[in-house]
Amino acid sequence: MFRKIASLSVALVVAGGVMIAVPADAAVKISNGVACKKSGQTTKTSGGTYRCAKNPLSTSTKLTWLSLDCVTAANDAVKAQKSAVTTAANFKAQLPVIDLGITTETANKAEIQVKLDEANKRLVAAQAKLAAATTEAAALG
Repeated sequence: MFRKIASLSVALVVAGGVMIAVPADAAVKISNGVACKKSGQTTKTSGGTYRCAKNPLSTSTKLTWLSLDCVTAANDAVKAQKSAVTTAANFKAQLPVIDLGITTETANKAEIQVKLDEANKRLVAAQAKLAAATTEAAALG
């Protein structure tokens, strides 16, 4: 009798386990942001290919599934951001050089303007002499 009860109990436990077990299609759906466990692991779904990784645009250290397109775009964004910081620093370093160039050219302009004014005075004087000589030659001639 004990065997019959034990066999029936085992059969009921197995039957109950089968009914309670999670169906395969109820497993975690893989999509962007869903937690994962092994960094670098990849999987293909009907939605695309996903990689388990830390999102480079997030401060979180949590591993999540990211589509390969998202991983590529995020890595490119991080590189562009670092490049922009370097470029801005280079431009900022050039500002004193540009300011010095502007100051120098402003001083050169003042010197050239003085020389131009002197040349214009000489030109006006020469034109006056020419006009006087032409008038005198016409009167004599």
